Amino acid sequence: RQFGRWLKHLFGAIATTGPTDSAFTHTATIGSMRGLSQLIQIGKPMTGSQIVQPFTYPGCKILDWTLSNDVDGVLQLALTVDGMDELVTVALAASAYPAAGASELLTYAGGQVQVGGVAVDVKTFSLKCDMGFNADRRFIRSNTLQKEPVEATMRNFTFALGFEFTDLTHYLRYAAAKTSGAMAALSATWAAPTLIGATTAASLTVNAPNARFDGDSPVVANADLLDLPVSGRLLKTPSGATNDACSAVYVTADSVP
Repeated sequence: RQFGRWLKHLFGAIATTGPTDSAFTHTATIGSMRGLSQLIQIGKPMTGSQIVQPFTYPGCKILDWTLSNDVDGVLQLALTVDGMDELVTVALAASAYPAAGASELLTYAGGQVQVGGVAVDVKTFSLKCDMGFNADRRFIRSNTLQKEPVEATMRNFTFALGFEFTDLTHYLRYAAAKTSGAMAALSATWAAPTLIGATTAASLTVNAPNARFDGDSPVVANADLLDLPVSGRLLKTPSGATNDACSAVYVTADSVP
């Protein structure tokens, strides 16, 4: 629950449909980040007294983010956040969380990765986006605070998958003689264990219609099973409704992102 607001700040645009089977679907696509920021506050306990000192950061933008999951792990989002200022005079706000039992973690147990529309076995998954912001816009203007970071270049989506070396399928994606052989659709879905309605589970899906696969030959380092690490970039398709390099679909009981 309450993850839609982050998707808005990761992608820029989000559209909502539903409810269907008590669930709402929030689809995040690449949109303008101009004027889109948030205020973030962190309570930091002091040593000894354990008094919680609030640190407040207005004008926050996300410079880059990484969505990752490993076997036996929880799906995690790591963020690099840039704030306009750091304030210690703002009162600590009260945290508000969903009711007990309303939220569940998304873990590897409910995860599935597909390459070219076919489910594959991976040990690790990582998707990173460099938002392309210029975050050093300071000027001689009687004010030392930076102006709003703006997108100075296109966003850079990169991914990494950890396979076992079971055949040549994924090796040939980047060793193919033709450039087209290195391209395939990539998607990953994580579903929660409990249904929202009768048949719908909360879930998060990332879709990339045009993933370029890079990599190297598997390395024999010891007597253990061989791994095949594969990485690459998510690219924009030439045209059409699915020309975003990456999008996300969030299914939840939340009616608004």
